[in-house]
Amino acid sequence: MSRHEAVREIWAYIKKQKLQDPGQKTIIFCDEKLKAVTKKKKVTCSEILTCLSQNMTAIKNWIHPATPLQTQCILILELVKI
Repeated sequence: MSRHEAVREIWAYIKKQKLQDPGQKTIIFCDEKLKAVTKKKKVTCSEILTCLSQNMTAIKNWIHPATPLQTQCILILELVKI
């Protein structure tokens, strides 16, 4: 999956789950799946994109499945599949 496709899927997930702050659309409230990746209760749109970039880069450097960063990669890929 390309980065562009992943971003599109994540935005679809955010909108489907109604995770955007209604008063400030650039703020995303993290549900349990997003918290597992971002480690925050809420993030900005740019933070979501940064986190996605970091995790997609880590997939290319897969070394050992037990490392925390690779665990985050798996979680973000599972999120994208939803």
